[in-house]
Amino acid sequence: MRVISGEFGGRPIKVPGNLPVRPTTDRTREALFNHLYHTFTLEDAQVLDLFSGTGSIMLEFLSRGSAHVTAVDKHRNCIRALRQHEKNFGLKGRITIHQQDVFRFLALDTATYDLIFADPPYDMPNQEHLVDLAINRLKEGGCFMLEHRSQFSFDHHPAYDNTRKYGSSSLSFFDPPTT
Repeated sequence: MRVISGEFGGRPIKVPGNLPVRPTTDRTREALFNHLYHTFTLEDAQVLDLFSGTGSIMLEFLSRGSAHVTAVDKHRNCIRALRQHEKNFGLKGRITIHQQDVFRFLALDTATYDLIFADPPYDMPNQEHLVDLAINRLKEGGCFMLEHRSQFSFDHHPAYDNTRKYGSSSLSFFDPPTT
């Protein structure tokens, strides 16, 4: 696994083999960031990365100029990997890492973000509830992105914008609620 583009482009993402994750593929990450590049300003963005896992999405955002990423994962080994990335990539002050259940974090967090990405376990229940919680943390003009199994559809959700399919994985995009 490697960082695809930007400041850290081409650098390997070293992660231990004992992480309980399904990393976002290079193909999906590249497609996601190509879409974001044409839709949003990544430079100086405040980003929330939920279910951070290997940290590959966090590193792509930072590599492409995002000002700060808040990374949330509950697994101790994932947190260790994220802290190692902080050291290896010189990210002190550019990331905040929380070892916490994502739903608990969203219930307690009061910050708002320009972009929020979530890659929960594909079999996790309450994904629709995750959408509801996350979109309420978006700044005006922001976007929530959910990676999920292609067989699921969120097109009935009032904040739904579109879905892009990449084999068995899909990325659904949601807009912030209107006030």
